[in-house]
Amino acid sequence: MSGLRKSRDRYGFTLIELLVVIAIIAVLIALLLPAIQQAREAARRSQCANNLKQLGLAMASYESAFAEYPGACVYHWYLAGTSGGEYNVKVALLPYMDRSPIFEQINFQFGSTHYTGNNQGGTSNSTAGQNRVNSFVCPSDPGGELVSTPNNYVRNAGLHRGDTNNGPWARGGKVSPKPKTIIDGLARTAAFSEKLHGATFSGLVPNNLAYADANMGSLPDTNDLSVLYPLLDAGCTGSPVEFKQYYGARGTDYWMRSRTRANPWYNHGMTPNRPDCVRGTQFPWNSGMNNASSMHTGGVNVLLFDGNVVFVGDTVDKSVWRAAGTPRGNETTNAL
Repeated sequence: MSGLRKSRDRYGFTLIELLVVIAIIAVLIALLLPAIQQAREAARRSQCANNLKQLGLAMASYESAFAEYPGACVYHWYLAGTSGGEYNVKVALLPYMDRSPIFEQINFQFGSTHYTGNNQGGTSNSTAGQNRVNSFVCPSDPGGELVSTPNNYVRNAGLHRGDTNNGPWARGGKVSPKPKTIIDGLARTAAFSEKLHGATFSGLVPNNLAYADANMGSLPDTNDLSVLYPLLDAGCTGSPVEFKQYYGARGTDYWMRSRTRANPWYNHGMTPNRPDCVRGTQFPWNSGMNNASSMHTGGVNVLLFDGNVVFVGDTVDKSVWRAAGTPRGNETTNAL
């Protein structure tokens, strides 16, 4: 009996030994969890870049067919005294992204305010408009799961506001860019980048702040960058403030719409992931700067007109970033 008792004692665990094992397992989990999260984010970032790559391929196919890129506000539709029914530039790219069934559902006799019922479009395009196009959604943005028709990829509208002529697409621009009008070079000019959803729905997205700058409305619509750059540098400083219901002003809540409340554009006046800049308390569709933003660590994906997608860091040189926003600025800076 004495030998049997000793044998059993040899195979037992003390409480201290058990606690040590649990502590070791906890440490291993703590070490592995960040690596797993980083790997997941790397996969999401890669998918996000691939979505932009698909947009680039669609743009190339469209340009091959029409010798130009689609205008910022395509298939324009107006009633007397009204506006806001324009379609997003990406609508014209749907047939080149294997999304022809959605494109064919759209009734272009009506505006793009498709299912809100509060403008000239009424509910005429509710079937098409309520489609979720995953190719327009970056999986890193949690806000994309909280909107029925999300959009994370927005066009380059130049250095500030939305109606300037120093970008390839103006806010309400109906002019279609052509390769020959992008004289700085297709590989040096940005076409699309990313924009986060606002925090109205969930509070998950931290970038729901904006600078309130009363001088934004007086910035000149000019291609003279020697005049414009000092004005951009002087504005949009101080402490940003929170804007309620700001998500709609980001261009991220309706993939189909263009201009007005669903601003599907961004600017190159300030570097990525800076707070946006608005005139006073007005949304940036009136006047301001919508900055590129993402949930990726340290920067944003950018689609260039030559079809390449590059990751641009938040610390990118301001002159390089601004040069990529202008198709005919004749800058001598390095490419992104």
